[in-house]
Amino acid sequence: EYHWGKHHRAYVDNLDKQIVGTELDTKSLEEIILATYNKGDLLPPFNNAAQVWNHEFFWESMKPGGGG
Repeated sequence: EYHWGKHHRAYVDNLDKQIVGTELDTKSLEEIILATYNKGDLLPPFNNAAQVWNHEFFWESMKPGGGG
C-alpha cells in the first residue's frame, strides 16, 4: 500500500501540478509522454508522466495470488 498510496501517488500529483493550465492538461498520459519526450531533450513533466505509466502498467500486470 505504501508504494501505491505514496510513491505512485506522488508522481500523479506532481504531474498534475506541472500540466494544469497547459495544453497538456487535456491530453492522455501517452500523449503527454510523447510530447514531453521532445526528441530526447526531456521536458520537466516527462519523468512524472513516464513513472505514472510505468506504475500503472505494473499494477495491471499483477494478478491475485502472484505467480507467473
